[in-house]
Amino acid sequence: MYLVLGYVAIETGSISSVAFSPDGKTVLTGSWDKTARLWDIKPSLEDFQKSGLYASLTTTQKLHYRILTYDQAINLSNANELYEAAEYYNSGNEILEIDERVEYLNNALNLYNKLLTKQKKAKYYTELNNIYTILQELEPANRNTNEQEKILNELMNLNNEEDLLEGADYFYTKGSDSDNDSIKIHYYRRAILLFEKIMKDFPEAEVKEDAIICYNNLSLAQLFTEQYSEALINAKKGLDLKKEEIIYTKLALAYLFNDKFDEAKSIIEDHKNAMVNQISFGEYILNKLEELEEAGITHPDFEKVRELLEQ
Repeated sequence: MYLVLGYVAIETGSISSVAFSPDGKTVLTGSWDKTARLWDIKPSLEDFQKSGLYASLTTTQKLHYRILTYDQAINLSNANELYEAAEYYNSGNEILEIDERVEYLNNALNLYNKLLTKQKKAKYYTELNNIYTILQELEPANRNTNEQEKILNELMNLNNEEDLLEGADYFYTKGSDSDNDSIKIHYYRRAILLFEKIMKDFPEAEVKEDAIICYNNLSLAQLFTEQYSEALINAKKGLDLKKEEIIYTKLALAYLFNDKFDEAKSIIEDHKNAMVNQISFGEYILNKLEELEEAGITHPDFEKVRELLEQ
């Protein structure tokens, strides 16, 4: 048998007496074990919602305490409240079992998509991209490649410099944070598309250095995935933006792997005494040859390069 007090249910098997306070807000229970306990009587949900305390709760708190359901959240009209609900489901999924995680992530997807009907913002698109990536890890059979391509296209259609930069920085950071060269390539390519759009549409924007770094990193990742012609193309594109010594190292290596030793030799001879990342150009090249060999990637002309640098 239970005594129900608002939201609290007390097992009454050991209770010998009950006394309510005059204002009806507390109850005193006495038990057969000679103990007494004072309980607060919580208001009904309806009364609580009418009080000022309910209005002071955040959307996150309402969802957390199950005062607000997902079905109610998706029908919110206020963009800030919708965003807070989307963030709740997006960030709260990590501690759940797989089925619940998928449910939370899909709730977040729907909320971000509703936000995009109100205003197209880069941060909504990038969060959608993150969610599709996680869902693909949780459910490998359900590939979301098309959805992620749509996100890139939507970002490319934005006309706001700040949003374009946010999208470019997002993809650049995702590439830099990955240890997988194929994933690096995937994200660096997207970052470059957005950097190039920014430079075209907003010539005064200071993003050229970021684009140069992106081309350099993309070219290097392509060398480590044996995409040698693409590595050569992107090294040249980076140099078209600015003649940076570090990109000349990728150009020399790309020429080498494209069986153009004479072009590689010419670059190395012209730049071998320049400084790259606080070491000489030649030492940087030798370090990369060693890293490539450790990755199982080699070329017959490696020894020629070593001999050239020993002279």
